[in-house]
Amino acid sequence: MNTFDFSKYPETQKLIESTGLTKEAERITFLNMTRQEASIELATLSILLEGAVSANLPMRKLVNEEGDRIYHRVGSNIHAFAKTQARIECRLADEDVVRLYKHIELGGSRYL
Repeated sequence: MNTFDFSKYPETQKLIESTGLTKEAERITFLNMTRQEASIELATLSILLEGAVSANLPMRKLVNEEGDRIYHRVGSNIHAFAKTQARIECRLADEDVVRLYKHIELGGSRYL
């Protein structure tokens, strides 16, 4: 019996059930970062958002580059089910994510 309440995350629950991983759900690592690492990344993003609206073009370029690095760093540490749940909670389609990060490819494929 699962001790984690996946009903708070309906899309993740649906994905777990549709892939037949219900019995193994408790062992899935959804975030492969410590709480402190995740907090630092969120704080960095918060600071970057302020620079993103700056009139200083070199600053905006720097912010965009660091945003891409965070996208890769955090994205590679998040389980696909959690990414899907987050995308849906943000009301983004796959195409929206591709449009936001159209300049990023991984192995010739768009990185979602």
